[in-house]
Parts: sequence; structure tokens; C-alpha cells
Amino acid sequence: MSLSFSDMWDLIETNHSPSMFSCELLVGIFWEETMFTNRRQLHGPAVGFGQVEPATMKAVNDYYGTNYSETLILIDDGTSVSITSDVLSMFTDKGLSPMGALYAYAGVKARPANQKKVTQWLACEQILKAGGTDDTDNVRAALMAAEPHHGDAVDSVL
Repeated sequence: MSLSFSDMWDLIETNHSPSMFSCELLVGIFWEETMFTNRRQLHGPAVGFGQVEPATMKAVNDYYGTNYSETLILIDDGTSVSITSDVLSMFTDKGLSPMGALYAYAGVKARPANQKKVTQWLACEQILKAGGTDDTDNVRAALMAAEPHHGDAVDSVL
């Protein structure tokens, strides 16, 4: 079941580690990937709001000494937010630019068409930063920018 935008925003503000990536950007990632649903990927091994792959989870655990697991991510919404934050931080800590980190997160190298995802996430971020998170019409526009194909579901989370 999808979380409301308000609940998702609160989770992100509480569990997103300070980094160069904004809470607004995570909204875009989470909406595009799962429509704010903490779940297993429908046709693959990724988990959580941000659909983190097992190999990426292992890399984060090795790099930061954390203990993320598929089970923990799926049963704890805060952990599902934290892993995405840590993945992005790991990529920049390893020397990628912010855009490079987003491309790596989206898997653009393996699937160049995924560059569109990054563009959508950044559009969502820009809209939310410009118009805020309290204006329902602004949030609607941001979610539509993050993933136009989820349009029928937008009003259910507002």
C-alpha cells in the first residue's frame, strides 16, 4: 500500500542523512520507482521505496559497515529511506559527481534509457523546491513530473 505524500515526506525528513541530495529529490525517486510503496521489485531482486539492488546493498554495507538486509528494508520504512540516502552518499564519497551518482543509481550505464528517470527525478525536485510541499497542486505537478505514467495514482496519495 502506498504512503501518502505527507507520510512519505515525514519519513524522508526523518531518515535522509544530510548530503548534497535533497529531500525533494528523494520524493522523485521514490514516486517514480514505487509510488511510495516499500516493496520488492515486481520482476527482479530490488527492494524498498528506491528499489535498491542486492549488490548495491552489499556495497553500502561493505563501505559504511552497515547491516542493511532485504528483510529489514521491507519491514522498516525508515530503513528503506536510509538505504537510498546511503547509496547516493556512497557514490559521491567514491568520487562520482552528484549527476554521476544519480546516473549510477538509475543504472544508466547498463541501460542508457534510464537517463530519462534522472531527468524526471530532477524535474520533481525543481518543482517541489520552487513551490513547496504544502501546495497540493504543486505536489501533484511534481509527482507527475517524476513519473507521468503514475498519473492515475497521484490523487490517492495527496
